[in-house]
Amino acid sequence: MAEHPMADLRRKLHAAGLLAKPAGKSWTKVIFLFIIVGVLIFSHTRITIIQGLILLPITALFATTLSMTAHEGVHSSACNSKWGNLSLAGLVFPLFSGMSMEYWRVKHNIKHHAHPNVIDKDPDIYAWPITFTQEEYESSGVIRKFFQKHIQAWVFWPISLLVGHFAAMGWNQVPN
Repeated sequence: MAEHPMADLRRKLHAAGLLAKPAGKSWTKVIFLFIIVGVLIFSHTRITIIQGLILLPITALFATTLSMTAHEGVHSSACNSKWGNLSLAGLVFPLFSGMSMEYWRVKHNIKHHAHPNVIDKDPDIYAWPITFTQEEYESSGVIRKFFQKHIQAWVFWPISLLVGHFAAMGWNQVPN
């Protein structure tokens, strides 16, 4: 079997220390972000709705950054140990991503990374009611086409928050 084309680059990056996974740094980042998000959430309970709407994007930014540390853990890139990565991801994912770490690991690492953006194989391409391909749009009914053409762009991010619930109902399954 031939060596993976990226193997030489990976060796060079590793030798330069660029692939180091300092657990202390990852956990410090998580704790620091937990504190920031906690303070922001508490602040939302003490301010007016208008002030809260102004503060909301800042809170979302820090919560999303915290969620991405869980993504690093699921990819085993936050800590050197498997236990550290699983602990970090298992703690952060349910709290800040709205889905379990195991659901994300299977959907993202196993199914998506095996066939990224490949029609009929990547589960991220099928996220009802949103469409990502011309073929899926053309096979949609009149109401869904209207949604996809006029509304989809405006509601993409709010709907993506429900991806775990859609999957639980079987709405994002790759067709057979």
